[in-house]
Amino acid sequence: MICDTPPDYNFGYTANGCSFGKQVRDPNGDTVVTMKNNFMSYFNNCLDFTFTTGQQTAMQNDYLGPRRNYLRNGYMPILDTIKEEVKLIAPINAQRVETYNNVALTWTEVPHATRYFVEVTDGKDVFRAISLTNSYTFSELKANKVYIWKVRPFHEGYTNTKLVFNTFRTGISTTATTELTGSNNFVQIFPNPLFGGQDIGVKVKTGKSGEYKLMILNALGQVVRSSNKTLSVGENQFQIPGNDLQKGIYVLRLQNNAIDISQKFIVAE
Repeated sequence: MICDTPPDYNFGYTANGCSFGKQVRDPNGDTVVTMKNNFMSYFNNCLDFTFTTGQQTAMQNDYLGPRRNYLRNGYMPILDTIKEEVKLIAPINAQRVETYNNVALTWTEVPHATRYFVEVTDGKDVFRAISLTNSYTFSELKANKVYIWKVRPFHEGYTNTKLVFNTFRTGISTTATTELTGSNNFVQIFPNPLFGGQDIGVKVKTGKSGEYKLMILNALGQVVRSSNKTLSVGENQFQIPGNDLQKGIYVLRLQNNAIDISQKFIVAE
């Protein structure tokens, strides 16, 4: 089998982002043509990373091979191709928003997409999230800074979609602490890690009372449990069963129209 992965001799470690203007020859004297936006390259901050056709075929063949029988358990993922791009709604490009500790990003929904990868960066700090809806709120940003925000739609069976980006500048104002969303500081899971059969202890502090959607997602972003939970303003504490969770990494997420908070936890043996 011939590999079509383009050569990359760690060029990205010395490059400025996704730019590389040098001409390099291999031991045979042939010019090395690298693919900077390949997922297996060493370049960073490219706008649209992708796999080659050969890489995609190799991964599909590996998945279908006998060594991956444990993955093929009868579950059928979504196979629809995502053809449309998201359209970023707010903030509009180059907009200055009022706050910096509560910046809400919204975009259009895309047919067949079940999740959206969201990234915000100022070129130094990078914040990433997976959203189940067409919006997400970041509370970790700094005041009066220009950020690039990017959104990519996907589902569990199709991730080869285009990353769309815009810029915005944060303001210098803050919102009240009880209105913060998107921060892990407001939900605590104990014990963490959990051991097989233990209940999940949850402590939540929120500034909005009402009914929340409680979800547990696995490491693939799949919802393995979903229910509704009524919360009061301030600190709430409750337990949920953990006896059906297999060993692995999970995210507990609480969400309503105004609040979106989450916390990672581990189920050990």
